[in-house]
Amino acid sequence: TDIFIHGVDQLRRKLWVEAAESMRSVIESDLRRTEPHTPRAFACLGYAYLKLSQDKESIAAYRESVQLHPQLLGACSGLAAALMSAGHDEEAVQAFRAACKVDPDRVQLRFNLGNILARTGHRPEAEQEYRHVLRLEPTHGPTLNNLSALLAQRRRFDEAIELLISIGNSDQLTWRPRFNLGLVLAKAHRWDEAIACLQGVMRDFPACARTRILAARTMRCNRQHLDAIEVLDEFLDWGDLKATAQELLGLIHDDLGNPVQ
Repeated sequence: TDIFIHGVDQLRRKLWVEAAESMRSVIESDLRRTEPHTPRAFACLGYAYLKLSQDKESIAAYRESVQLHPQLLGACSGLAAALMSAGHDEEAVQAFRAACKVDPDRVQLRFNLGNILARTGHRPEAEQEYRHVLRLEPTHGPTLNNLSALLAQRRRFDEAIELLISIGNSDQLTWRPRFNLGLVLAKAHRWDEAIACLQGVMRDFPACARTRILAARTMRCNRQHLDAIEVLDEFLDWGDLKATAQELLGLIHDDLGNPVQ
C-alpha cells in the first residue's frame, strides 16, 4: 500500500519513469492478483506508459486493469485514450463506449467519444454524442465548437451558425469560435456577415495570421479585391503562412488583371 501511494504521488509530480517502477513493484508483489489496489496499480502503470509514449505497454497495462476491474472508470477511459494514441481508432471507439456505460454522464468521456467518432467518419453518431454533452452542460465551449464544425461539414450551415452565436451569448466569445463563425458564414456564402465577423476578430486579435488569410479569401470571393490587398499588405509577421499569403495576393492581382504584381 505504501509503495502504491508513493507511486500515485510520483504521478502527480509527473515523474513518469519512477511512477512506472513503483507500480510495477506493487503488481509484482501480488502474483495472484487478489489485492484491491492491484487493478488501480495497472491503470496507473498504463497512464505512466502513456505519458512516456509507450503505447503498446500502456494498452497492455490498461487491459489487465479492465480485466481485473471492469467497472474501474479510470482504466476504461485510459484504455480508450491509449488505443487512440496508438492509432487504433475503431478499437478506441468501442473502449470509449464501454467507459460511457460505466459513467453515462461524464462530460469529458462523451466529448472524447464524439471527437473520435467524428474523426473516423461516424458523423451522425458523433453528433449524438455532442448533443448528449450539451444536454449535460449546455455551455460546454469545446463541444459547441466541434459540433458546429461537424454541422458545417454536413452543410447544415444555419444550425452551425446558431451554435457558434450561442457561444457568444454564453460569454465564451474568444478567438476560435469567432473565427469559426466567420468561416461558416463564408461557407454559406453570407459574405458581408462573414467579413464583418472576421474584421472584428482582426481588430481584437491583430497578430492572428489565419484570420487575415480567411478574411482576404472571403473578400476576394465577395469581389472586394482592394480591401483584400490591404488586409494582406499591411501585415508583416506571417510566419509559416507567408507562402500562403503571397499566393493569395498573387491570385487577387491576377483577378484584377495585374500580371506584373
